[in-house]
Amino acid sequence: MNDIERDPASRGSAGQRGDDGDNRVAAFLPLRAVEFYILLALAERDLHGYGIIQATLERSEGGVRLDPGTLYRAITRLADSGLLEEAERQPAADLADRRRRYYAITELGREVARGEAERMAGLVDDARASRLIGNLGKA
Repeated sequence: MNDIERDPASRGSAGQRGDDGDNRVAAFLPLRAVEFYILLALAERDLHGYGIIQATLERSEGGVRLDPGTLYRAITRLADSGLLEEAERQPAADLADRRRRYYAITELGREVARGEAERMAGLVDDARASRLIGNLGKA
């Protein structure tokens, strides 16, 4: 079994949804944080490895620093699972470095990232309901 694939039946009700697409997505959840950050970066545009590192640093306000080894191992897992692929198109010729590989999120990758975001939002809702946290960012 791939490092990020999970047996939907082991996830209780989350893996018991009626739609085959939901079950297909649930098989990948939960994602590792590094994998989620990579998919988030690629959801905006195709990027090369260093671009993913920079986008993640920016998104996390410096809180998440992806080590190149960790990044490329995660990229390999995500590509092997069909969540991302090497991009067919390169950016404009003046911006492209032919030595760099650019990566693109697949439709399945976008669905899995969306499912992970919804899963995490549900956890935050549960934490609010349990009064562990308040409504963050709201006055």
